[in-house]
Amino acid sequence: MLALLAAPILGVTLHAEILPSNRLIDWTPGVAVGVTGGVTQHVSGRTRLIDVTQAPYNADKTGATNASPAINAAIKAAQINEVVYLPAGRYRVDSEITLKHSITLRGAGPDKTTIVPNGGFDVIKLSHYSLPLWVQDQNPVVSSPVTKGTTTFTVSNTADFTVGWIAQVTHAASSDQYDDTIEVSPWSNEGGHGWLRRQKVKVVAKTATTVTVSPGVYGDLPRQVRLGHAQYYSAFVGVEDLMLDMDNTECKAGITFGGLMNSWIKNVKVRGSKNYNVIISDCYQCELRDSHVDELNHVGSSGSGLLMVNSTATLIENNIFTSENSCIQVDHGCAGNVFGYNFVNNTIGSIAINANHGPHNSFNLYEGNISTTFIADGFHGSASHDSLYRNWITTINTGGWGIALKRFTRNYSMVGNIIGAPGHAMAFDGVSLGQPNMGNSSYTGEAAPWADWGKYPGPHGYQELDRGVAASLLRKENYYQYHKGIPAAESLGTTSLPASMYYTAKPTWFGDRTWPAVDPRNPAPTFESIPAGYRYVTGSTLPATEPQPALETQKPINTRVQVATQ
Repeated sequence: MLALLAAPILGVTLHAEILPSNRLIDWTPGVAVGVTGGVTQHVSGRTRLIDVTQAPYNADKTGATNASPAINAAIKAAQINEVVYLPAGRYRVDSEITLKHSITLRGAGPDKTTIVPNGGFDVIKLSHYSLPLWVQDQNPVVSSPVTKGTTTFTVSNTADFTVGWIAQVTHAASSDQYDDTIEVSPWSNEGGHGWLRRQKVKVVAKTATTVTVSPGVYGDLPRQVRLGHAQYYSAFVGVEDLMLDMDNTECKAGITFGGLMNSWIKNVKVRGSKNYNVIISDCYQCELRDSHVDELNHVGSSGSGLLMVNSTATLIENNIFTSENSCIQVDHGCAGNVFGYNFVNNTIGSIAINANHGPHNSFNLYEGNISTTFIADGFHGSASHDSLYRNWITTINTGGWGIALKRFTRNYSMVGNIIGAPGHAMAFDGVSLGQPNMGNSSYTGEAAPWADWGKYPGPHGYQELDRGVAASLLRKENYYQYHKGIPAAESLGTTSLPASMYYTAKPTWFGDRTWPAVDPRNPAPTFESIPAGYRYVTGSTLPATEPQPALETQKPINTRVQVATQ
């Protein structure tokens, strides 16, 4: 058995907070989550432009002829920190636009620069999917258990790890129905994955036998753990200020980030994909912000506006998501991400935010969003330790349900939310707990134990009511339209909630909007309460659009609130 050295969790006391310490991590923007230092400094620092309409590239901006060879030639010629610039116009592309490390693809604005694909292909892309990104099996297995906050691992060979680069911690799946994270059921049975709980980390030091990473492990990992190194990675890639219109095409994906860190998509509008408008996969500390991810080119299943896969510490903030099968879909080992202050309005389907379609997602924060619904669908397995904080779940166009935490959802926190909208009838409080996976609304018995545990692998097995969902849920200070108030069992009395779990003060991009935007003790939000909703309703932006987060090395101290927790 190989040895492991442990380090402290954080340089801050985490006792008796609104979130118990085992559910709390550092979500500080620009430090622990999102592009290091914030996107603004990187955008403003890139002023050297390559105009694709000028010689020697001469891209057609009328849409009459194929501009992709000219755009790709400009990207290939661009040097580090240069911008490939598409002036106002309409750019027809007949093949993929391939991005490159440390360059920006920038338009004149989503209302001025439009890219229109001609055919069926992934349109704007930088992805290492064609190569084996993570080397897991060749690396030694570290000892078990690993405790929350661990930063140093002792392994037999550190040669493949590079200081400053990315590694991935993975945790063995479990078949124990009483386990904190039920990861084996059923996805690994179907796909043979087996290592479903994942976290990206940065290698900060190494010796001949140890690898030290940052941040520390988000939560306790009681079984076998692996530390894998990345063979390929790109960084500091930007896509900004343009529209990608795929309507009437067979394009399966619009913008794809695969295997990137410290990269961003900013102020874009993407619409009309056959499957996914935006894909962020195997990414670390990236951002999607100030954008509009619009409808797909069809109604029905298969597809979502944003597909997040196996990504860590990424910030999805201040975006509009509208009218897809599911507007946001979170899959397969996403951990430590923040989904903040997005306006998510699905008018053609019931699912707005899907926090768990593929297991095992954990320690993600959903704060300040205005969304029609929220679901952890349990279809392919479990999720744990996510937090819903100060969201308005409107339940509009849903038939009354608002939050559905399906089977295998463990240790969720639901604090300070508003559920329901005035004038919309609700048959119950809008919260469903422990039901079978997505597509099933009834059950044949109660757990635990399940009589057929392990007997029927796949999404059609395990159709009992999972009582562990409600038993492990922290539920405080939520306002329900059904009750017209905060139930006594959830009330914090005279104790006030912190304004935010990841900002220390109102960010400047919030403009003249009231902070905090969602207040369960004053439940009168409107769509315009957040900047993204204001843009959706009015078509205009607030005077201040860029974030200026308080950059700290510790999590905000104002989240410490003395309350009883369950």
